[in-house]
Amino acid sequence: LAFVDADDEIVAEAYLEGVSLATNELLGGCAIAGIQPHQPRFGVEYGKSVVGTIHDAAALTLVRAFFWAVYPMVLQRKLLNDRKIRFVDGHRFCEDFMAVVKVLCSGARLAFLNVHSYKSVGHPESTCRAKPTMERYLHGLIAANEILHDILSVKVAPDVLRWYLTTLIPMVLF
Repeated sequence: LAFVDADDEIVAEAYLEGVSLATNELLGGCAIAGIQPHQPRFGVEYGKSVVGTIHDAAALTLVRAFFWAVYPMVLQRKLLNDRKIRFVDGHRFCEDFMAVVKVLCSGARLAFLNVHSYKSVGHPESTCRAKPTMERYLHGLIAANEILHDILSVKVAPDVLRWYLTTLIPMVLF
């Protein structure tokens, strides 16, 4: 399965490359670099990939890649079905982050592929561009709580936990 935001344009070849990598390596999913073409990203040279789990040396790279590449990713349907990973009904903000944390915490082998995969078009009514509201803040609190619960339920390296606490959680809340 591929997640694509309604206001973004994808580069089909990048998605096919991600599917091929995930299939050939028997992976649960592959995050694809996104909007910045031809640049190193998260310490991975352009055109290269890194494979691992949240429990090994690739953990911080994978965590960062999956969060900054929320939409340019492909995920194995079997992984989502077996682990019952779904977007939370009724959530219009951070529902993607909450699902991605569950994918990462599943222990599945994942990859980050650094190739150009999409162009963010953006529209003024996008959730990320909208004025902060009490509803959005409350959804952020619920998401932050769920994300922390999930990440603390698995043993992760200190640098991964630090990234969640100092980068992701503040972004979800504000």
